Amino acid sequence: MPVVPAGAEGTVVRTTLFGQPKRVAFAVSDGWGLKNFEASVRPSDVRRARAAGE
Repeated sequence: MPVVPAGAEGTVVRTTLFGQPKRVAFAVSDGWGLKNFEASVRPSDVRRARAAGE
């Protein structure tokens, strides 16, 4: 899985039963072209991303 640059925006693909993000899709260019992948996220990842966006 490529490294996701800080500030990159992803699209929520799957959520938990309570509506929290569970898997997020990203498109990242790594010098060899555009790479599309999904990553699992934990509640701490979501809190950190929301705190950075404020």
